[in-house]
Amino acid sequence: MGLSVAAVVIALIGVTVFPGPQGERGPQGETGLVGQQGSQGDQGPQGEQGPMGPPGPTSVLVSIDNGNTSHIGATCSHYEGSNLSITVPSSGTIFVTSIIELRIAHLQGIDDNYSINQGVNATDCRDWGYTWTGHIYSDQPSAFWLNTTLLVQNIYSVTAGTYTYCVNGYMRNGEDANDFFWHSSTIAIFYPS
Repeated sequence: MGLSVAAVVIALIGVTVFPGPQGERGPQGETGLVGQQGSQGDQGPQGEQGPMGPPGPTSVLVSIDNGNTSHIGATCSHYEGSNLSITVPSSGTIFVTSIIELRIAHLQGIDDNYSINQGVNATDCRDWGYTWTGHIYSDQPSAFWLNTTLLVQNIYSVTAGTYTYCVNGYMRNGEDANDFFWHSSTIAIFYPS
């Protein structure tokens, strides 16, 4: 038994003092279980305010009231003073509404026909779309002036820019030197897309 204790002590000293070569790396073990989530940290300080963004889309409204008197002829006639310009910041839709008062000289026995519209320039008279076509029948008694009020509306799809609209018209039949545009009020409202 004395020899065996001595042999064990010598073997232990030999292992400690004279290690053998390192063995190959063993295979990786399995991933362990996920630990519990830690407590939430303190909130950080508030950052600086960023720069102001660009202006958002906005509606634009313009109007004009016109009391000029202009003759309505047998060909395209522009109502002087009825031009209305609107500048819009982006694409969208412009709604234009005009209320127009006419004074038509009427002679019994003659049909008076007129066509009134909103134009995009002074020579824009059209017989289609957003046009008011009026009629004073020939059996109406003669009158120096018959007042008539009408409404014309238009819708325009636009991009950013400036647009001008005006009141135009002509006598289709029964034109007289005493046929007039008498008054108009126009409003244009822009709605962005």
